[in-house]
Amino acid sequence: MASPGGYSDVSSGRTSSRPKSEESSDLQALSENKRKRQTSSSSGTSSGFGSGESSDPQALMEQRRKRRKESNRESARRSRMRKQLHLDGLASQAANLRAENYKMLVMLEQATVGFLTLESENSVLRTQTYELESRLRSLNEIIKCMDACTNLDAIGIDGLNGPLNLVNNMNMMPLMASGDLYQCF
Repeated sequence: MASPGGYSDVSSGRTSSRPKSEESSDLQALSENKRKRQTSSSSGTSSGFGSGESSDPQALMEQRRKRRKESNRESARRSRMRKQLHLDGLASQAANLRAENYKMLVMLEQATVGFLTLESENSVLRTQTYELESRLRSLNEIIKCMDACTNLDAIGIDGLNGPLNLVNNMNMMPLMASGDLYQCF
C-alpha cells in the first residue's frame, strides 16, 4: 500500500532503496502536509462551516482518530526504515572489521614466521662469529710465534730445532672449524 510520501509499505518487508536525501525531503514534505491539515482542520472546527467536514462531534473525533492512526503508522514506518538502515550499516561495518581482522592475523602469522627465520639465522651467524674469532686468535698466536722465530734467527738461534720447536706447536693448534658447525639446526 502506498503512503502519502510515496514510500512502499515496510510491513511487507520491503524497504526503500532511495538515497537518504530523497527520504529526508519526503519526510519534510510529509511534516509540511501534516501542518497544513492541522491548520485547515483547526480553522474548520472553530467556525463549523465551509470546511466540508460534518459538524457531528462523533464524526469529527473519528476523523481525528483516523488521521492520528495514519500519522502513527507513518511514524512507525519511518522508524522501521531508520532502524533497518542502521542495522544495514552495522552489518556492513561488522563485515569490514572481520575482513580487517583476518588481514591482520595473516600479517601477524607472516611476521612470526619471519621472526623465527631471522632468529635461526642470527644464531647460526653468532656461532660462525665465535668460531672465526677463535681461529683468528689461533692465527695471531702463530704469527707471534713466527715473529719470535724470525727474531731468534736474526740473532743466530735456529728456531726450528730450538727450545720453542714451532713446527710441532703448529701441528697441535686447531685452525679449521668442522663443517657441521655451519649447518642449520
